[in-house]
Amino acid sequence: MGRTTHANLKHNAVALDLKLAGLRPLSVTMTMVPAAVTPPSVLQGIDSLIARQKEQLSQRLQQFKRRLTDRDAEKNQRYYSFLRLRFNAILVQYDIFADVLTQRGEHGYGIWLAGLDWLARDALHPRLSLPKAPHMLTYLERGLGAAIRRKDTKLPGGVMNPVALIRIPRSRLLDSSIACSLVHEVGHQAVAILGLVHSLKTAIDRVLSHTGKAKVSAWRYFRLCISEIIADCWAISRLGITAVNGLVGVLSLPPAFIYRLKPGDPHPFPWIRVLLACAVGQYLFPHDQWQKLERLWHSYYPAEKLSTETRLLCRQVLTTTPEFLEMLFNHPVSQMGNKRFIDLFNRNNLQIDSLQHKWRHWSSDQQALSKRSPIELLAVIGQARWENRISPEKETSLITSLMEPWAMIANRKNKMA
Repeated sequence: MGRTTHANLKHNAVALDLKLAGLRPLSVTMTMVPAAVTPPSVLQGIDSLIARQKEQLSQRLQQFKRRLTDRDAEKNQRYYSFLRLRFNAILVQYDIFADVLTQRGEHGYGIWLAGLDWLARDALHPRLSLPKAPHMLTYLERGLGAAIRRKDTKLPGGVMNPVALIRIPRSRLLDSSIACSLVHEVGHQAVAILGLVHSLKTAIDRVLSHTGKAKVSAWRYFRLCISEIIADCWAISRLGITAVNGLVGVLSLPPAFIYRLKPGDPHPFPWIRVLLACAVGQYLFPHDQWQKLERLWHSYYPAEKLSTETRLLCRQVLTTTPEFLEMLFNHPVSQMGNKRFIDLFNRNNLQIDSLQHKWRHWSSDQQALSKRSPIELLAVIGQARWENRISPEKETSLITSLMEPWAMIANRKNKMA
């Protein structure tokens, strides 16, 4: 005799509850060397998030089992399906954090990730410390681009993420260009803390209300892409040419990708993005090296290959860029007492002659290098790379040697927190 709908659904609900109970806290399942250990407060926050949802779903399953009857099988099945979807959402969240934490137990990579965590923390704090700065965890993934799940954004299932998770492509490891991807993503978190995207869009709307027709398309494009532009600005403000040269590396793609303008895409399309980045560099750190980098980019991807419509937009955007950068960098940041955006950064440390001077005095002193700020150091190394003062072999060796000291610093700071 076949099972009743009541018995079948009850069996499924019990099985689902057992699977739910089998999700052990990540703090008791992850193995890693002490220098790569995630701060206890961060692990506690992740475990608490999962535990709360497990408890809520388990209570719903208990209620479901108590109320089950053979009547209204369709309604019961529909509700059970909803509970199963909730369980799957918890599993997705669990796997996201498990993927991040498991890598910290991998030989070698765990130390690298702890070192990159320290770099991310350093990148988040410019000249003035930001309020409510979250802890950030880095992890590696395939692909070409980096990404961030910012703190307090929704995870699958609708709950809020308790920690910022920064995905770094493995292809970016082992040289200073990793800083470009990492600090850009940190910039997204910083901009969210400061509420800059909304306030800058409001400022652009004011410009649009009285600008001439010749500039409307450019300002609309700046508004569309403001979140990505300002994240690039954060990286350039912290790294100088290290950020822009790294961006060139990321965007060195087949021409079909470089020239393609996607309607509604918040990322500036690659051809114009590099030129905007060079303009930002010139604004912050005036030097003829930015024109040299522009010429290099044009030699790779000539403007003649742009479609007529796209070329017209690019001309309008580049013509309007000086006016846009004046507005952007002089924009008051309410979260920082209305200080101008440009005043959040110590630009003197990244002027070209300063970076060159530091390289001459630091390059032969490994002990001195390990004591420097990661951001400042990568800006120095990236400048030396651009000027061909460091070989790829030495750059790789140098960056690798710094990860362990950075991981140890991060570990000490985590214990003090």
